[in-house]
Amino acid sequence: MKKILSALLLIVISCSSLPTSETKKDNIHYKETALELYSKALLLKNEKKYTEAIALLAKASENTEQRDAIYYQMAECYFYQYNYEKAIEYADKAIAANDSFDKPYILQYSVYMNLNQAEDATQVLEKLLIKRPQLYRIRFNLASVYYSQTKQNLKARYHFLKIIEQSQYETIESYYKEQSYYFLGHIYYGFGEYKKAYQFFLKAYNENPDNYSILYILGLLNLEKGDIKQATVYLSQYLERYPNDIKAILHLGRIYYIYEDMKALPVLRKAINHKSSEGTLAKMMYTEMLHNDDKALELAQKLRRMNSSLDMPYIALARIAMRNNDSSTAATNYYTAGVLLYQKHHYDAAISMFVNALHSDAAIHDAYVYLGQIYEDTNQLQLAIYYYTMAYKLKKNNDIMIRIGYIYTLLKDYTRAFEYFTMATSPDHTNPDVYFFKGLALLQKSDYANAGDMFRKALKIKRAEPYYFYLASALDKQKKIHDTISVLQEAYNNDMKSARICNYLGYLYADNNMRLEESLVLINTALENEPTNGAYLDSLGWVYFKMGKYNDALPILIEASVELEMEGYPDAVVYEHIGDTYKALQLHDKALEYWNKAYALDPRSDIQKKINAQH
Repeated sequence: MKKILSALLLIVISCSSLPTSETKKDNIHYKETALELYSKALLLKNEKKYTEAIALLAKASENTEQRDAIYYQMAECYFYQYNYEKAIEYADKAIAANDSFDKPYILQYSVYMNLNQAEDATQVLEKLLIKRPQLYRIRFNLASVYYSQTKQNLKARYHFLKIIEQSQYETIESYYKEQSYYFLGHIYYGFGEYKKAYQFFLKAYNENPDNYSILYILGLLNLEKGDIKQATVYLSQYLERYPNDIKAILHLGRIYYIYEDMKALPVLRKAINHKSSEGTLAKMMYTEMLHNDDKALELAQKLRRMNSSLDMPYIALARIAMRNNDSSTAATNYYTAGVLLYQKHHYDAAISMFVNALHSDAAIHDAYVYLGQIYEDTNQLQLAIYYYTMAYKLKKNNDIMIRIGYIYTLLKDYTRAFEYFTMATSPDHTNPDVYFFKGLALLQKSDYANAGDMFRKALKIKRAEPYYFYLASALDKQKKIHDTISVLQEAYNNDMKSARICNYLGYLYADNNMRLEESLVLINTALENEPTNGAYLDSLGWVYFKMGKYNDALPILIEASVELEMEGYPDAVVYEHIGDTYKALQLHDKALEYWNKAYALDPRSDIQKKINAQH
């Protein structure tokens, strides 16, 4: 009770000592405080009297040492007056007064975006995120600018992935998560990484099923990877929402048409009167399915003249020829359609065309070769052997023997593989590929010395990038590092500057603490060609590690691990590199986490030593 009374007494005393407004007016020595000036300035600012507000804020800044908010308000006033130079200046002053203050950074970002200086805008947000990495909305804006304004898709990808990573341990707004998935889908699509693109678009759709535009993209990607059934599902759903989208109509109608599904007719009917090349294509497929051969023939020939890469006219011409009992013409057109579909990676449709060609004319050698290649590409190796063998029966060809031998290598049937390689060997032994594929088989058997001999024999006949690359691999497996580097240098000097040669050489330089600056150039060259390659990203991060640039190394190494995980190939070496980098940054718990992940994949003694040293 005494304490309460004492407190009340203090309040009374303190209040009585405060000057009243009357006292203020009567006291000629009264000086307005910084807080009072600041409050008046804010009122003027709200009334859009920016010049008067700036004057009061400037006066307020003279009466206090806590100027961060004052400078920021001045920056805002200048911003609203379109005096961007002064806005930047006072935002800088606000940051100097309090570098943990977010708003000045955001204001500077707005200024630079208004000036169309996107590069400067991104630099401002990068600085803010170093201080406040948890600000996912800011990170999203930064990633969006990188993607849409500066076209720096690698940097955009990094920040969108960071948002996804953050969402795994922190609740973020669904919009930012969905849009990050969506943009990542577009980025990977632009890189030609259709599998990864599909994964991200699907995640975006699952996050927000009301985003119908994704359905169209998912339909096309399923068509790309040969999942015709799923492609029709997504495209049909999309057309329910957008029934007049000519491109979607054509894609769906085209799928039905390839497989002679009568569902094509009601779909194509929507587009046959469209005044465009798409409308003409739809009309051709529609009339052919109705067996209106004269009109379909006219349209098919017209479209073929307009664009010889279109596959559908050749299918129409083949079917018309079949109805006219012209099997030779039918086979030629089915075969051409198959080649065009194969080039677009539409393997299922291509198979259908090649089979139709062989039903019309079983003597088309190259149709068998293409079927073998498709089944090899899709890892259906026994079918690949069957069709390659059929091709060989029609035309004796050493290249076919080599392909079959290589497939037996993949099947680990090395005896059969060498039988075919021997059969493919020309009397004068001048075919370097025979030695090359023998070398690959020996590599699979871990016979590195003899593998290297085979690659050298191939190189004596012909200098080729694969021969150099795999010779280097054979030498590397034998721990002949200097010889490995020498072979890669020779390849590079002979203008064989492929991504994998550049990366391999660059990584070996870095791993052996050699030519680090040159290593950096080599690996960046590799990444220009394959920007999402996890192994190359690991190499880049490792160079920075070797340079002692640990803060530069860490995000790149983490990005490498993410890429490899998405591909289904998590890598112990990458995890070890991340652990080493965390150790260098004195983040011991994180180092231990990643070394344990590395050890789980590859229980090497040197990783175990690192783990033990932390305990």
